[in-house]
Formats: sequence, structure tokens, C-alpha cells
Amino acid sequence: MRLAVVIVLLLPLALLGGCGRWRQEVNGQVVDPVRVRVPIIGVDAAVQPLTVDDNGVLPPPDNFDDAGWWSDGPEPGERGPAVIAEHLDSYRGPAVFSRLKDLERGDTIFVDRADVHGRRVRH
Repeated sequence: MRLAVVIVLLLPLALLGGCGRWRQEVNGQVVDPVRVRVPIIGVDAAVQPLTVDDNGVLPPPDNFDDAGWWSDGPEPGERGPAVIAEHLDSYRGPAVFSRLKDLERGDTIFVDRADVHGRRVRH
């Protein structure tokens, strides 16, 4: 049975900082995220932009190995919560965020952007 469960990770400004090199804007926008990495649980996934569907639902990424970022919301580094969604499982077994429950306070999450590699945040 295929379950399209999406886990949402909120990356609030309080975690991301929002100043210095990470906060640099290009034409008024922070550059889009391209990868999310959580080494402690084995996550290393490309990030694709996602938009809500006609029913107002944010669909999961179109494959089980990628993460998705709600592109109508803030980019990581902009003011406000950035939403990154990933599959929990698939018809093949565990997917990208299957071990999300194993994260503990203080674990490191990296969000890579096209202009900055490896912005570190803490869970």
C-alpha cells in the first residue's frame, strides 16, 4: 500500500538567523533552497518547489527521494516559517523523512541554497 504522507518541517527565523551572508537577497528575494541534509538521520535530499493544488493542499514531492519546499511561502533565511515537506514512506518502504521521529533537540539540519552551501540550523 502506498502512503503519501508528508511531514512538514518549520524552519522559523529564530532558527535560521536571517542576517549576514545567509540573508543576502537577489532582486528582493532570498535564493531558493536546493538541498536539505540531516546527517543524524541520514537525510540528504534535493529540494523541489511545491505549490498548493486547487483544493488548497500542499502535495508531496513527485518522488520519494526528494524534499519539497512551499514556494509561495518564505525561503529559508527570509522572515517567517519556511515549510519543507518530504515523504515519510512509500510503496517501496521508508522514504526521505522516515526517521524524523528520531530527531532530538539540538540536532543539526542543513539547508543548502544555490548561493550558500550548508546553512546550519538546530532542531
